Amino acid sequence: MLAFLLRRVALIIPTFIGVTLIAFALIHLIPGDPVENLSGERGMDPARRERLLHEFGLDRPLPVQYVEYVGDVLRGDLGTSLTTHEKVGQESRGGVPIHDINDLKKIARRDGIRIAVIAVPAGAAQNVLNLVVAAGIKAILNFSPGALEVPPDVKLKSVDLTVSLESLSFFLAQGDTGDE
Repeated sequence: MLAFLLRRVALIIPTFIGVTLIAFALIHLIPGDPVENLSGERGMDPARRERLLHEFGLDRPLPVQYVEYVGDVLRGDLGTSLTTHEKVGQESRGGVPIHDINDLKKIARRDGIRIAVIAVPAGAAQNVLNLVVAAGIKAILNFSPGALEVPPDVKLKSVDLTVSLESLSFFLAQGDTGDE
């Protein structure tokens, strides 16, 4: 059993290297130049282009870029958005802040959050629900499939999207009798 576990753990490193190499290669194989895309149809002067290439690290050799990319991935740094110039993963396109789930308790207290919405895969729903309850949130709207358990002082309202879609489909089928 120990030998099996050691083999599995040993496979993590080549798998990580393979996945990051593929992702890195795909990023660099996408047609177009990110700096040229920023310039639009008018183009840009060569000095600004060189400055942006340096700023994005695209003037470095590919092996150096790859090592920096892996380091950033391991630190959870996904870079900066070319359109908003904000750190990727800090807020949604709509401007809603994105936080680590481990900060939920602190943020719920700080911001007075009293209602939570859960929309995660079934296998993660109970764990996420437990974190929400531990953060002191007492009202929860759940879109995840499956039955969840909550303490008696917590109100859980589950929405089964399958049943809702089935009901809507039935309504449409009943209205489509072809009597026209």
